[in-house]
Amino acid sequence: MVNQLFPAAGAKQVAVLLALIWLACVPALAGPTCARPDASFAAFLARFKTDAAFRERRLVLPLRLIERGPGDVSTKNLSLAQVRIYGAGLIVADPAANNTGDRETDVCEDGPHLARNAATFIQYTCHSDVYGKTFHFVRRHGCWFLKRLDWAGG
Repeated sequence: MVNQLFPAAGAKQVAVLLALIWLACVPALAGPTCARPDASFAAFLARFKTDAAFRERRLVLPLRLIERGPGDVSTKNLSLAQVRIYGAGLIVADPAANNTGDRETDVCEDGPHLARNAATFIQYTCHSDVYGKTFHFVRRHGCWFLKRLDWAGG
């Protein structure tokens, strides 16, 4: 079959061509990477919550967003430009510092819940069921990345 696709090429040339194609695809298949592994999930999460540039580098794009409302569920795959629209509203950096005693807007946190190469972290309205966000992280080569966000409201 290879001879039919590349009739003038020898086996060695075809092997080199296939190796080059494979090498070109490996980074895309491996997903995002980072320069240095994270010391811990807690250290990663603290920086992820407060540093927008760092946060953008630690997304698996497209970012899967699942929105749940009363009687409605939608799934979107967000580009970096679409994630930027959410901006600081994506995650609350320090809920305790921002809480005012307002039952509708104060934010609480649960977690994180860690597995070998996965973690979930939840932020939600403290005193009601108005909204909640579950962040799903994956660890690749010692570095944590946000791969999915479940957003519930209503």
